[in-house]
Amino acid sequence: GAEPAGRWSQLGSQYGFHTPRLVVPAVAAGPAGTYYSTLRAIWTQREQSIGLGSMWPFGPIRAGGCVIPKRTALELDVRVGDTILVAIDLYSVLASQATAQGEDTKSLNFPLIPISLTVDAILDRFYGKFDVSEDEAAMGIVVELDTLPEVILREEARLESLKIDVDALRRISFRELTTQIILNLPPPRDQTYRKSDFQLVQSSLVQFSSEGLSGFATSSIQPSLPLLQQIESNQYLLLFLG
Repeated sequence: GAEPAGRWSQLGSQYGFHTPRLVVPAVAAGPAGTYYSTLRAIWTQREQSIGLGSMWPFGPIRAGGCVIPKRTALELDVRVGDTILVAIDLYSVLASQATAQGEDTKSLNFPLIPISLTVDAILDRFYGKFDVSEDEAAMGIVVELDTLPEVILREEARLESLKIDVDALRRISFRELTTQIILNLPPPRDQTYRKSDFQLVQSSLVQFSSEGLSGFATSSIQPSLPLLQQIESNQYLLLFLG
């Protein structure tokens, strides 16, 4: 995909190993009932280009398709090829964005937005793609970021029946609604991870993430270094084993 011209891409070219994600609350419905989850929209090609989840076995997820964890499949009683109805909460993201920009949120009218998705794959592992500290269900329902608007607007008649402003939806840049910015060290990243001194690893990762996010003049970004937490845990294990 082409490089977007959104706020998240203000990161300097030297910190080009980053990718946006949109993560929003969702409720999924299947034969066994409903299940509270999240919708996680990813930019597959971009994530592949920065080496994020190199073992991830899929290319870009087709429009209308999704990948779900095994636990979600069991809760909904669905298999590959089945269709699930997913209601996503875009209001929370839009309201947060408007508030951060000092705008009025009273005019926002986006109740839960329903979309139909076909289960393309069911996974029981993260493939290095998601936070290893999360449980399996936290992976959520994974879709492609760039095709999400198309999938939403397929339900135009249903959206209008819910009095959702379809024209307003068309104007939304979904890359601008990014709720996460994932950074990955450029190769050879293993030279950083294999340092025996944890303090040096920590210093390198903190400096990289701090400088990488410095292009955003906002206080709403909450940095997280889940990989560092895992490395620290491994360090204590090595010390214990001696």
